[in-house]
Amino acid sequence: MSADLSAGPTAELISARIDRLPPNPYLRTVVARIAIGGWFEFYELFMAGYISLGLIGAGLFTQDSHGYFDLHGYASFTASFFLGMFVSTVLLSRIADRYGRRATFTYSMLGYSVAAVLVAVSASSPLIVLFRFVAGSAIGIQLINNDTFMSEVSPAATRGRYMSLGYVLVLTSVPGVALLSWLLVPHAPFGIDGWRWVMLIGAAGGVLVWLLRRDLPESPRWLAAHGRLAEADAVTTEIEVRVRRHVGRLPDIAPTGAVAPTTGAGGWSEVFGRRYGIRTGVLSIFQFAQTIAVYGFANWAPILLVHRGFTVVHSLGYSFMIALVTPTWAGMCVPGASTEKKAEFRPGIAWSSASVRGQRWIFASSR
Repeated sequence: MSADLSAGPTAELISARIDRLPPNPYLRTVVARIAIGGWFEFYELFMAGYISLGLIGAGLFTQDSHGYFDLHGYASFTASFFLGMFVSTVLLSRIADRYGRRATFTYSMLGYSVAAVLVAVSASSPLIVLFRFVAGSAIGIQLINNDTFMSEVSPAATRGRYMSLGYVLVLTSVPGVALLSWLLVPHAPFGIDGWRWVMLIGAAGGVLVWLLRRDLPESPRWLAAHGRLAEADAVTTEIEVRVRRHVGRLPDIAPTGAVAPTTGAGGWSEVFGRRYGIRTGVLSIFQFAQTIAVYGFANWAPILLVHRGFTVVHSLGYSFMIALVTPTWAGMCVPGASTEKKAEFRPGIAWSSASVRGQRWIFASSR
């Protein structure tokens, strides 16, 4: 049964038109372009550990910190970035909802690029810490926006497939930044410290995203949720035209009564309320634990290896080999993430969480 299109576009109908789209190269391309913005997010997220030896070697930071507010300790370099992310997610999380996914995707990335350039040219640790905070604020907005953007342009039935493939692309940034650090940090090409080159390469993300934004559609679901139904209808029609070029005839649209409304308050009371509270709590605990395990390990692994007697080059080389596992393992998990059976996601989260903790315990025990 098809939905009635004669009454004009509604938020539910826009959502139904997107959800009926079959797997196709056009949507894969859209998701991949958003994921390229995410590539630079994760480049920055994991970069700190790989350039840490360069920062310490240049005398800008010390391995040990003398107090919680010691701006010359390497911990402040790492903490300032995550503090910026925390502040932006709490205070600026509604920017993407107010100004749109596409605009937020573009301008938050440009903000990060400016901050990254300022970090790269700074000559004092307090300034580096300050600009790292600004960079973290921009990346915090990106993290919220990009996942939502990919989710909203993907049909519900194949959302896991699109997002998992997008994240395989995103996670190639981890060995990417590890390799660049291995090649550049121990050296000073053209008389410029290698860690500064690694920062500047990451800053190029803003230029690339500015180019990628062309022909990138706004999220029709976001437009519809904000009452801009004519624009949502036009964007959805253009998406349908492009998809039809690849797949031919599109499936019928599901009855709008079978589609969950796309509008809602979306406030804290809803997120932590009766309907979503338990899910929010469980996923928050998982994210809290995996952030400590993953980024805590990544930010200190090269320093720990040097502390155990490895040279800077060997430490970065081993860190690169460890980083190769990240996109490889993510690619192996794509079939499970692509399933349409929602129940498959819960054991996957539990299993991956236990796996990460086990690996970190083995590493810590071997020290």
